Amino acid sequence: MSTDDAAKSLARTWDIANKVVWCPAALPRGLSDLLQLEGGERPLRILDCACGSGFPGVELRGMGLDVSLCDGSEDMTDMAKAKAVNHLGRDHGMDIRTCTWDQLPEVWGKEVFDVVLWRGNSMPYVCDAWTNPSASVANETREAYSRLVESAKAVYDVLVPGGRLYCDCIGEVSETFVWDGVVHKHGIFEGKKVDIEWTFSMNEAKGTRTWASVSRLGEEPDQEVVASSVTGVLVREQEVRAILTYAGFGFIDKTQCKGESTYQAFVVQKPSVDLGFYCRQNDRLRRVWNSNGRLCWGLFPGQHPVADVLELDCRIGSGALVGPHAALDEFLCSRLPGTAQSVVDVGCGTGRSAINLARRLPHAHIRGCDPSAVNITVAEGMAQAEGVGGRVSFFTGTAQEMLGTDCHGMMFDAAWSEAALCHAPPADRRAALAAIFSQLKPGGVLILHDAVQGPSPISPTAQLHVYERLQLSGLWTAPQYMETLTSLGFSVQEYINLTSHQAASYSALSITARAVSHDCEADEESQQAFQQMAHDYKISGMMAAKHQLGWGLFIATKSDIGAAATA
Repeated sequence: MSTDDAAKSLARTWDIANKVVWCPAALPRGLSDLLQLEGGERPLRILDCACGSGFPGVELRGMGLDVSLCDGSEDMTDMAKAKAVNHLGRDHGMDIRTCTWDQLPEVWGKEVFDVVLWRGNSMPYVCDAWTNPSASVANETREAYSRLVESAKAVYDVLVPGGRLYCDCIGEVSETFVWDGVVHKHGIFEGKKVDIEWTFSMNEAKGTRTWASVSRLGEEPDQEVVASSVTGVLVREQEVRAILTYAGFGFIDKTQCKGESTYQAFVVQKPSVDLGFYCRQNDRLRRVWNSNGRLCWGLFPGQHPVADVLELDCRIGSGALVGPHAALDEFLCSRLPGTAQSVVDVGCGTGRSAINLARRLPHAHIRGCDPSAVNITVAEGMAQAEGVGGRVSFFTGTAQEMLGTDCHGMMFDAAWSEAALCHAPPADRRAALAAIFSQLKPGGVLILHDAVQGPSPISPTAQLHVYERLQLSGLWTAPQYMETLTSLGFSVQEYINLTSHQAASYSALSITARAVSHDCEADEESQQAFQQMAHDYKISGMMAAKHQLGWGLFIATKSDIGAAATA
């Protein structure tokens, strides 16, 4: 079967399912009641971004609602357009477009819709499964999770502040769906008897699930057989919660929708005020880390850090990492030249490291930069409050922007970067290191500790709960970091693999976040956020222990030879 024929068969399979498996009458009314789509002060703009063959978008339009439709498959949108004409007439007034989810802001614009529907268990098919059902998604599971987070961010972007998203996934086993096995359904389609056989095959190891459908319409010898098969990634409740959280959505309401007996429904709201990736969870992070938001890593004294963490009293909140973090702080600062008069802190966040450096180097001026204006505002206030405002200053922007303009011509004795460059794309990361090198004095020291990619292959679980959560973009391995530093002219004096300490730190933070969640029982939104945080930290610790994520300390100097080459 050609790709075009397979796509058409899949579209017809979906159309049959809409009329036989689901309830065309009850679901649109259920969605309207659940989301309060009718009777408001003004008409709501609604987008069904996985419209398939037009259900339930056309029905919602028939109820007088302002509904637009889109789907990644042209075969699907063609069927939706035909359905709109057949049910509503040629003047149906619906805007129906073909686009993928990551294209939503480009196609529709930003902050356009009050409500987005992302239903029908469509998330698993984020790759080209709809338009190319024969594609091997099994080998692209990591990419699929990455694209799902990007798609969720695109959905976030087309929603107005305060807008709502309705989405779903397969829930508990039902008579309609099973995770692994065969389901039979019977009904009437286009006036003909139809027998449907669905076979589901789950591959937990690869993180995929295949849906094979055979629909037999009518009787022999004129029977029509519609067969299709599509493979998608596993998207269960835990993946849905992670994907939406990493995209920026707030409280995720697990709910029920009248007429929806097949899928588990969720309603989530876009915050009215978006503080951005760097600041979205700062207040909550401080409750798990500490009040100034810095105590998140520790250096454990024993030879087996993951075991050492179990000896700590992790029930006292951020106290679990007080001792280990103090040890790490002392260790890092011992690598700085005590005579340093000027230090640049790249990726300073809320300024905690810069303020700490100012205390340890009483004669030095510290210059910090961060892309987040909110972080810089907090940092400036903290520096003043702690009495070092005269020796600590901050810049909103990247290292390249600060060193190329605001600090152009200035030379620094030392540079510091803590868990920051991992968030930059590789080209920007290299550019930041090059900018640091260009404005270090000969003999100047770079103290860099950051996330690195581990030597083990990255699993789909690590991709979603670690790399997507932290927005780690093209992470380097430790050897790649050292090769880059050397190629820029640095002399790498020391590299220390701190991955086991990273695993222990995440384990301690997971326990702490879980304890904090128990204190939030009266605040369901906060409790959910801390439970998600505890889950993510636990997985991050496991992935570090499995060497799918790493943490490295690099100490490098700018030699006189390197300085001459730069000049």
